Amino acid sequence: MRAILIADFERDAGEVIIGGDKARHLIKVVRIKPGEKLKVLNGKGSSILCEVKTIDSKKLFLNILKVESFIREDKLDLALGLPKTDAFEDVIKSACELGLGKIIPVKMEHSQFKPIKSDRYNKLIESSLIQSNNPFFLKIDETINFIGLRDLLSSYDKILYFCSHQDIFVKNSLEIKKRDRILMIIGPEGGLSEEEESLLNAQKNVYFINLPSYILRTQTAVAICCGWVFAKMPN
Repeated sequence: MRAILIADFERDAGEVIIGGDKARHLIKVVRIKPGEKLKVLNGKGSSILCEVKTIDSKKLFLNILKVESFIREDKLDLALGLPKTDAFEDVIKSACELGLGKIIPVKMEHSQFKPIKSDRYNKLIESSLIQSNNPFFLKIDETINFIGLRDLLSSYDKILYFCSHQDIFVKNSLEIKKRDRILMIIGPEGGLSEEEESLLNAQKNVYFINLPSYILRTQTAVAICCGWVFAKMPN
């Protein structure tokens, strides 16, 4: 269903009013008509099913048909060793579609660039939420170094580091419980350095997960690792 993201939409007596650039896009580009249905998302867990009531030159007036409010029960975040720019943008889109809470960009030894927060990232997030109908906005933290990442680990119940090799660091017997706070760690294209892996292995609640695969692109690795975690989560 066609959706639109409005963080602070105007609501009055069961009616939603859309103005500005969003209204102009729907009227001039999409050419939406009265009677059509539209889903309004606020990025905070609300999904409002509406029907277009009337349209003037600058505004749409929508009747509210159904309001759904969601609570994010599973907390799944991603600490990402910075890949190339295009790969990072692809990860943003995938993370929205997969329902991740936030991305923590990490400057690692093999990282390729440092992202600058820009309107482009917000536009990527908005278009991905609209495409997937995800009611929660994705957060992108400021870039940190590996020591900064280590200091964040205590706020999570499980830390899952996905790697393509199997050695003495690998830990087994992982059980994910409902409402566990989970952090996935995925390195850049060159992976983590030996020093970074040793530092990570010394922390509590860290699990090294072996992915028996060839070298994966960052965006492919994110999708596969999310699928692995989803399969472990209780129904």
